Amino acid sequence: MLNNLERRNLDLIRDAEAGKHEHIEPGDMRYWRARPIVRKKLGNHSGAEWNVLVAEVEAIHGKRFDDAWLQQYFDERYWYVPSAH
Repeated sequence: MLNNLERRNLDLIRDAEAGKHEHIEPGDMRYWRARPIVRKKLGNHSGAEWNVLVAEVEAIHGKRFDDAWLQQYFDERYWYVPSAH
């Protein structure tokens, strides 16, 4: 359970970390939502990592997932707020 200050601080830390990654990694898509993604930043990922990266974009917008594993994964993220719709 994080308070608002702790969430903001964690966001600052996660943004700084994501900006230093050579390639986009699962957990980085909130950093990249307002930045252009160039091909060389994509890197090589496993199928599972690509699934998480794609789902992360949808989770940012509150998507609820039919896949129980993905839903649990995002339920455990402090920033995830599932949409009522």
